[in-house]
Amino acid sequence: MTLPFTPFHMGAGLVVKPGMDRNFSVITFGIAQIAMDVEPGIGMLTGAAVLHGPSHTVLGSLVIACIVMLVSPWACCLLLKRWNKEVTHYGLARWVQQETPPKKAVVLGAFFGTLSHVALDGLIHHDIQPLLPFSGSNPLAGLVAHDAVYQACVVAGVLGAAAWCAEGVVTKGGKPFTKQTIYKMLHNRMYLGEIVHKGQSFPGQHQAIVTHAQWDAVHALIATDGIERRRETNDRQREPVLLRGLLFTPDGERLVPSYTVKKGKTYRYYTPIRHRRFGAWASQHGPQPAAPIEELVTQQIVAALSAPHIVQSVWDRIRTIRPDMSEPEVVLPMRNLAGLWQQLFPAEQCRLAQLLIERVVIADSGLEIIWRDQGWQELAGELMPGTIGAELQEMEETV
Repeated sequence: MTLPFTPFHMGAGLVVKPGMDRNFSVITFGIAQIAMDVEPGIGMLTGAAVLHGPSHTVLGSLVIACIVMLVSPWACCLLLKRWNKEVTHYGLARWVQQETPPKKAVVLGAFFGTLSHVALDGLIHHDIQPLLPFSGSNPLAGLVAHDAVYQACVVAGVLGAAAWCAEGVVTKGGKPFTKQTIYKMLHNRMYLGEIVHKGQSFPGQHQAIVTHAQWDAVHALIATDGIERRRETNDRQREPVLLRGLLFTPDGERLVPSYTVKKGKTYRYYTPIRHRRFGAWASQHGPQPAAPIEELVTQQIVAALSAPHIVQSVWDRIRTIRPDMSEPEVVLPMRNLAGLWQQLFPAEQCRLAQLLIERVVIADSGLEIIWRDQGWQELAGELMPGTIGAELQEMEETV
């Protein structure tokens, strides 16, 4: 008895899809299953003694994965165009998929598809030699009972499909689930069998679906966690973040600061706001590492402070306000500000970035910085004598 690619092998792909979202292509995974079963299919038709030959080795599966990577983008585009047309016709806009899968999703779908196929078949088929040509043994054979493999694949597929379908679920009003939606649900006393009128709750005629003990336990947890969450939120807001409120995707979605902690080390990101609020399904873009983006923007700010055309525009502005000032009194502070940028406090760097930049658009081709004309005029005012500009000019003269 063979293990067909549908539906059993698909269980492994469906169970990882919800967690990896757009980084994993289920269609590519399915194509990999079909490609892996070409050899056993031919063997069954011709009556071959061995059904699982070179294609069901680790090396063979890697070769097939490379072939699948070449075929999959075309197949995905063809299938998803038809899929998107159908779901759009029936008003299921949230099921619309990106027609061209990301390269990373294709690579992961292809390689995970072929390698998982070898692993699952190796558990139940004794004619598989996955380590050829290095070894003729099958270390996977007999590790798990035959029926248990089938059952695990079915359970994984059902759970994975359910979790995947649940992404993007909306309320009966058609709005996405958010933290606020869940908060309202957890505070809805109708679940206790009560009704609320003018702020007071009364016993209702409907049956409760949660007990008072469950309600009290949940709200005790909410109250405890709420204090800690507010403290963490306030701490994050106080921390200077260079591009807070300035970074956007090409389609206008704002990216907000976020972070994760792994093994005691903090990793900072800029995450699309819809991704943050509603989940990965809601945004076409993923989190972006903060450090390289901020480094590029910093380089552009420093370069702009020394760029002749920008220096000239600032000087022209100051000359109209303060005709008594000389050009060195403006040029030298700007030059020094560029040189001293790395020595400024993070809070001051953030203030200047907010002053000079309108927005930063991040795209595959790089960053586009849109400067604030009014900001450069305000900077001109800060460079006048009696301000930071005077201190920077004095520093230049003493060097």
